[in-house]
Amino acid sequence: TVAGNYFIGLNVYFSDTPDAKYITASIYKNGSSAFLNRTHASLNQEITCYASAIIAMNGSSDYIEGYGSHTNSVAQSFIGGRSYASTYMFGFLIA
Repeated sequence: TVAGNYFIGLNVYFSDTPDAKYITASIYKNGSSAFLNRTHASLNQEITCYASAIIAMNGSSDYIEGYGSHTNSVAQSFIGGRSYASTYMFGFLIA
């Protein structure tokens, strides 16, 4: 409920990502893409992708969403709750 610039971070962590596939972390503002980052897998492995951005928010109607995706042709699961890596999103007011 406070207008200003926010630092937003998103980390997605997938299991068993095959060689030559990509995972993407995308930050959306009000339903539209604001920033994304893509990571390339080099082996069949657990892999993480992190995206961050400074986003102006109006304090009333603006909202943020985070999405993770992959290019693998089979289902993959987000990984959460590990001590060394997890899927998470955060944000804080900077100005």
